[in-house]
Amino acid sequence: MVVWVVDDDVSIRLLLSHVLTAAGHRVVCADNGDEALRLLERATPDLMIVDLLMPGTTGWDLLEFMREHPRLSAVPVIVLTACGEDGAMPFGRAVIHKPIDDDLLCGLVAELLSQKQANPSRPCPA
Repeated sequence: MVVWVVDDDVSIRLLLSHVLTAAGHRVVCADNGDEALRLLERATPDLMIVDLLMPGTTGWDLLEFMREHPRLSAVPVIVLTACGEDGAMPFGRAVIHKPIDDDLLCGLVAELLSQKQANPSRPCPA
């Protein structure tokens, strides 16, 4: 499975890439929302992990873009945030609070990918 990590913080990208690769996933990193949009024009990830607060195209912008495009609306997304608590959020996305708990992250990635395989065309709720 291919997991995309979209975050403007290089240390977060490196940490997530290391954790997810060790868990057996292939990882593609984008260092901002604009780069992620360019990548989404050519490919569809199995799952995305997105920071909400980035300069330029934000994580919120990416979520809205994905929700509006049928090819992308079923892609599970985990939102990273430095504010709030872990749990659910708008657009039916999962959220993980920074600093990142590796076990929580890996468990959530496995759960979302399993759900996606069971219901591959079901879009995430709006």
